[in-house]
Amino acid sequence: MLLYVSMLSTILVNPDDPKTSHLRQFDGAHTRLQLLKADLTAFDSIQSAVSGCDCVFHPASPVTDDPVEMVDPSLQGTLNVLNATLQAGVQRVVMTLSIGEVAMDPHRDPNVVVDESCCSNLDYCKETKNWYCYGKAAVEQAA
Repeated sequence: MLLYVSMLSTILVNPDDPKTSHLRQFDGAHTRLQLLKADLTAFDSIQSAVSGCDCVFHPASPVTDDPVEMVDPSLQGTLNVLNATLQAGVQRVVMTLSIGEVAMDPHRDPNVVVDESCCSNLDYCKETKNWYCYGKAAVEQAA
């Protein structure tokens, strides 16, 4: 499926970070791409960023071994993005997750093909202190 987006806003912690310079090199970026600074845990900043967008891609998640810095911002940020896009009438939201969302289940048969019906076991993630996988699985379940 080919998706045409008339305007794309990308929300970054720091839009002036040199690591994002490649985004400005895409065809049409100078007229159709906005790099915005926003705090995913602040609903108002997300709401203003998604206003007028046709589609929102939400790949963001903090990556840290600290459960306070990983889980709550990831979960609250995703809920803010989903609620803001719903209120703004955004037509499509694309959430990207990782293998962390489905990998951590000690009870799953190792021969089972992992797909979208699988989910990491939250208790097991807590026991093993795998906060990245816990956060990814918690976000998927909340969404």
